[in-house]
Amino acid sequence: MDDTGGDAEGGQKIYHHLTLLAISNEGYDNLRHLSSRAYLEGYYYKPRVDWEILAEHAGGLIATSGCLGGVVLHALKQGDYTKGRELAARLQDIFGRENFFIELQDHGMPEQRQTNPDLLRISKDIGAPLVATNDLHYVRYEDHAMHDALLCIGTGSRVADADRFRFSSDQHYLKSSAEMRALFAELPEACDNTLAIAERADITIEFGNNALPEFPIPREHAGSVHSEGADAYLRHLAYQGATERYGEVLSDEVRERLDYELSVIADMGFSDYFLVVWDLIRHAREVGIRVGPGRGSAAGCCVAYCLRIVDIDPIRYGLIFERFLNPGRKQMPDIDMDFDERFRGDMIRYAAERYGSDHVAQIVTFSTTS
Repeated sequence: MDDTGGDAEGGQKIYHHLTLLAISNEGYDNLRHLSSRAYLEGYYYKPRVDWEILAEHAGGLIATSGCLGGVVLHALKQGDYTKGRELAARLQDIFGRENFFIELQDHGMPEQRQTNPDLLRISKDIGAPLVATNDLHYVRYEDHAMHDALLCIGTGSRVADADRFRFSSDQHYLKSSAEMRALFAELPEACDNTLAIAERADITIEFGNNALPEFPIPREHAGSVHSEGADAYLRHLAYQGATERYGEVLSDEVRERLDYELSVIADMGFSDYFLVVWDLIRHAREVGIRVGPGRGSAAGCCVAYCLRIVDIDPIRYGLIFERFLNPGRKQMPDIDMDFDERFRGDMIRYAAERYGSDHVAQIVTFSTTS
């Protein structure tokens, strides 16, 4: 979160942490909107949102005053109680009295011992409930040494370096209910509220749904619903390509293979996927971008061969379609496309312009260290 208007401290831009919890599907959608806008519109070294964007997407969310890196604690650490209270009240106005909590943490750090009394005072002044949390960075207490080593790796430091970045506490682990209640024995309601918040969460996240873009079907092939048009157009292209691959008169073997594959593709709802892949490869060839011959299990698909997605004839080489797409296993097909790397950006741009940037993503691949 950034509301500094470009201010800096010690030559560095000021950013503040903010804890947001979704308690409804609306809140989950708002979290996704905030994350997307933070990266796409507000990114400057770190993803950021301002107060106005926060207010636009506050529905269905619970907010807390946050950790020592939060905007409220930043003011309190500077000894400015009035500003800290005003900032807490502003968050309360945005999220609502029942959806804003003053967050208490105690890792034995001097800054927390200094600011926690002020947080209690703010809670009373603005009528905000308390919630006790632990700033979690690893699971078990004994993991703190490993976490410290990872900090060294991330900052290019050595464990023995005296002035390196390090956590000033070894208490950033997942504490039990008993440990948290012992830590906040005088404020049992702060621990009770963790359960109260959890019980308010009512979110249904649907997994396994495909968000494929719809291929624009030519009018002469359109059906009463889009899927019918996609199935019909894919069949048209497949048979058109089959005559180019196998000749004008198709054998019974080719027809049976095509009909079977097309029925499986249609039944599984992947006609649009094949049309999009066909379109990307068609476009690349039209503008002179080299395309690979195809690889992987897609080589076992006769439809892909007829669409010139791959250049390997699965009938000639006895390749099995079910290795690529199995009607008994509801999984997305995986077609590897290889383009001249010099035009990678051009292909991504075409896909975004053709199907919308919300349907195009670049996915990073991580490799493990040996």
